[in-house]
Amino acid sequence: TSTTPVVVAVSARRQMMKQYGIAFLIVALMGGALWYMLEKQGRVETGLFDKITAFVRPEPAAVKVNGEKIAQSLYQKNYEQLALQAASQGADAADPATAEQIKKQAIDVLVNSALLKQAARNAGIVVTPEQITERYQGIVDAQGGEEALAARMAELMITKEGLMSDIEDEILIQTHLDTAVDIKSIDVTKEEVDAFYKSVTSNPEVKVPPLEEVRDQVEQEIRYGKQQELIGAYIETLKKDAEVEVLI
Repeated sequence: TSTTPVVVAVSARRQMMKQYGIAFLIVALMGGALWYMLEKQGRVETGLFDKITAFVRPEPAAVKVNGEKIAQSLYQKNYEQLALQAASQGADAADPATAEQIKKQAIDVLVNSALLKQAARNAGIVVTPEQITERYQGIVDAQGGEEALAARMAELMITKEGLMSDIEDEILIQTHLDTAVDIKSIDVTKEEVDAFYKSVTSNPEVKVPPLEEVRDQVEQEIRYGKQQELIGAYIETLKKDAEVEVLI
């Protein structure tokens, strides 16, 4: 397509920054003692009590942020997704140096997300079920329907429960950032657009449409990059007063 050559590098960055969380399972028990006995006898296999055991006896934490423990399973999911994305871009995820970089990125995602959610909650922000449903439907429509979304989620190893949790986190964080970070002041100049386009066209192997055809996309990507810089600076201010302990 005409936009792909121009935005490919930034699109890859967006994928690497995208975080997918772990779902929180709420289990309702009816006739628990009977099911426990049947499962132990091998007459049923639900895995239900393994989940209950995990709830009662929480798994080890990967990171602790201001006293809040972040589970290792969430770190592992982030790591696997980042490794998958790195491999899709030609990187060798098994290379020790690459693996170490992916680990650092996975931990950064956990820490940054936790700090932003904590800041949002401290600011009194609450996400409603209606907001989550509306955002979910928007994702369904953008993907071309439930089946297409399900296929994409399977590719990224995301459950629907996990997606709904991620949507809640996304709305929580974005609502806070809308007031905490002044993105309205961002300006993109003609010189910046020209420089960005020139950097892409400097590679003779990349076929790029005329600038006037993709100027809006280029400007959007530059604006996005500046937004990320502002958000990164804000996260650094949160980190200055935070207690972060990496446990893996």
